[in-house]
Amino acid sequence: MRGFGTKALCSVALSVILAMGGFAPAYAGVAKEQALSMWVRFRGPGATIYIVFVAHKVSPKRPLTFGGAGKIPCRVERGRTSTNVICNGRLRVGELPADAFFVHPTLERARVSFRAKGRTHRVRWRAIDDRPDVRMAPLPGPNGVTVYAEMTRDVVASGRVLGRRLRPKRGIHFAELARGGTTKIPPRAGKHPVHVELRF
Repeated sequence: MRGFGTKALCSVALSVILAMGGFAPAYAGVAKEQALSMWVRFRGPGATIYIVFVAHKVSPKRPLTFGGAGKIPCRVERGRTSTNVICNGRLRVGELPADAFFVHPTLERARVSFRAKGRTHRVRWRAIDDRPDVRMAPLPGPNGVTVYAEMTRDVVASGRVLGRRLRPKRGIHFAELARGGTTKIPPRAGKHPVHVELRF
């Protein structure tokens, strides 16, 4: 299985250039792609939520792939007009091999395969919308301006987690797939024009 390489992921990192009289320093940012899926399965008076989370992060220090899989018991409160599912627990997350997680450049699909808790967990995500949603915004703060951008897709996920086959059509299902990046412009940038470019 091929992973989404560091070189390719770096191409989606934010490139911020300050146009200061012909001098254009670039500020290194952090790029990250991540996938999450949750399946709620009802049994008797209660329920169980199965969770898989995985991410690949590229920073100026080093690339890092991490994730985890687990299940959490839930309490179900049924009323006349609604049903509440309350789940409390923790998901143990650890470092994974870089090739454990693959994401398509436009987030059309993704897959992960890794071992944890003595089992192999495999999940596939598939986009169900026509095109990615892209958001970008500057976030001013006391230590400068953080420029943020993200691309997301509406997705569904299926796979085998903790020995159980999970599909989106049973119970309650939530999934997300996203890729984005941030970079910080220090205060000395002042009011100079800023050019932000997000490349996919």
